[in-house]
This record gives sequence, C-alpha cells and structure tokens, in this order.
Amino acid sequence: AEAEGELCKAYVRELHVFLDVGRILIRSEVEGQVIGGAAQGLAQVMYEKADFDEHGNPKYSSISDEGVPSSADVTWRTYVHPMEVYPTNLLGGARGIGEAGTSAGLAAGALAVERALGRRLNELPLDPSALC
Repeated sequence: AEAEGELCKAYVRELHVFLDVGRILIRSEVEGQVIGGAAQGLAQVMYEKADFDEHGNPKYSSISDEGVPSSADVTWRTYVHPMEVYPTNLLGGARGIGEAGTSAGLAAGALAVERALGRRLNELPLDPSALC
C-alpha cells in the first residue's frame, strides 16, 4: 500500500494472497474466487461504512449507498498463491474456499496502510478522516 498523508489518501497497489485451498480441482475457479473475496475484503477496508442516525437506524438502504467500489475503483493487482498444504477428509481432498479471500483482503489491506502511514489505525473504512 501507499499512503499520502498530506492528501489523506491511501492506495493499495497490489495484494498477494497465500491460502491453503486443499486439492485444486480447477485452478482458474480457485483464483477467481480468491480474487473476488480479496477485492471484497479490501473494499471493506477502503470504502464501505455502516453509519447510523441518532436513533440507531441505518443511514443506508442498500449496499450501493454505503460506498461499494466499482470495477474502476478496484485498480490493484491481486496475486493468488494457492497452496495444497493440509490434507482434508473430504472426497478427493477438495476444500470449499467460499469467501476465504475476504478475510485476507481485510487484514492485509489495513496492515499495509498502517505500514505506509507509519502509525496504528483503529477505524475502518480508511476514509480521509481516519488517515489525517
């Protein structure tokens, strides 16, 4: 990640995801699932915010209102490094990966921006108020 403290902006340039996926059946499917999950996790770090009014009601009525990025916003490169490390008892050694990339994107994105800024952050998403 790169951060510009004076401009109160952070940028993720690339993301490497290392993930034990069990036996890989279709590599392109695994990579696509992980890339999508990682993008979702980074979006939670960089864009999505759950705000509530003074009565505790959500301010947003749909997910698109809370700051979900478009494909034009997802400009970082994602590198998937699937590993077949730990055996599983499932038929054929396969494992469901579902949204596994999401947690990787959340943690990696937040830590990368912290390192770029050189200080600890305690609030997500990383909008300008959290970065300045």
